[in-house]
Amino acid sequence: MPLFNLQVNKAVLLVHAGDDPGIIINRDLVNQVALGNNPAFPGIFASIIDPLTFIQYSGDVDIWASALVAPCTVDVQPNNENWAPGPVQAAQSLVASGLMLDTTGQGIFGQVTGVAKDASLTPLAKDATITGVAKDVTVTGLNTGIPNNMATTGVPLLSWANVVLNISNQTLTASSQTTLISNAPVIQTGYEIMINADIAGGATKPYLGVHIRWTDAGSGQIVGVDFYDIAINTTGQGCTTVGVGPVKSNQMTMIVFNRDPAVSINLIKMVLVQTSRVPANDKWYSNPLTSTPSPAFPGLQTAWGTVQGRQLMQLTRTVSNGITTNPYLLPVWFGMSKITFGGAGSTGWFVSASTVEDGTVLWQSTPNVSRVNEDFVLPREPVTITFTNNNSTVQQMNVQVIGLDV
Repeated sequence: MPLFNLQVNKAVLLVHAGDDPGIIINRDLVNQVALGNNPAFPGIFASIIDPLTFIQYSGDVDIWASALVAPCTVDVQPNNENWAPGPVQAAQSLVASGLMLDTTGQGIFGQVTGVAKDASLTPLAKDATITGVAKDVTVTGLNTGIPNNMATTGVPLLSWANVVLNISNQTLTASSQTTLISNAPVIQTGYEIMINADIAGGATKPYLGVHIRWTDAGSGQIVGVDFYDIAINTTGQGCTTVGVGPVKSNQMTMIVFNRDPAVSINLIKMVLVQTSRVPANDKWYSNPLTSTPSPAFPGLQTAWGTVQGRQLMQLTRTVSNGITTNPYLLPVWFGMSKITFGGAGSTGWFVSASTVEDGTVLWQSTPNVSRVNEDFVLPREPVTITFTNNNSTVQQMNVQVIGLDV
């Protein structure tokens, strides 16, 4: 039953593939532990063990672990199936997290002073007249942006929107990261973000990583992580990425990463606003600022044309039989999308979509289907798509990809 002392962002191998099954226990009173199947985390591929809880493992794969906020200890128990903290541990955890003042539970409530025993309370006289604020009176100090009569004018779409971040022309050097927001208070139900950046020619990994971490202000626990990788266009080529989504807690931290090992990224403009909108889920997408041509990305080709909003790709070109096109970069879109072929030459195409950074195949069209008209899910990172002409003759391809707002 080995104990492992974990440090922040330093992965330790807890279980080797082929080990006996068992459980992993987080012995810490307040701090979370991140788990993953490889040492390249924490991030979107990490799982979380909360304080004084455990998970079961099968022993089929490697399991790595790292502390998230502060050093902590985990207990690996092979051939065990269950575990629970003792009463003293549970009480100590409540005290350490600030939910209880002491381990006896007697210090939870402070002294409350009410009306003295047998005190006389004088009520209002029967039929007394209570004078309030006169009709249409002007009350100083109130926000004058609120309509005088909401029953007539309706409720404003945005109320008390506040700007959390607004930066211009900030350089992010090669392979670097910087924290733009640290534990900022969250006082609204939704967020909206706009990112406009570019990178000089010669970049081999022109991607901007955006990491939003949501924490509980009372306990300091991480309750949510949003991670996006965005393809950055060549200097002078206008392209912006926008996003909207619900907040996940009452504090937020934002960190940005330059994935390129040699070339700096210029953050031309980046704005984050909290709003009173209540989005059902997160929606991020890229949109060119200029109508034509499509913005250029180092080492990648696009087929955006005059693409706007949810239209991610629209392309007409001639392809010889048996030929696979070079990869086309899709704009960032998180969620479901649909690919369709139309017009002449709409049949006999094989389609494959892969991540840009490591080439993982996300989706391929069903083999031997005469016409592709299918849905597939795009992740929070750049994706390329290729087309193979499986016909016996040269064909003109007419294809579009649409982001589905579901």
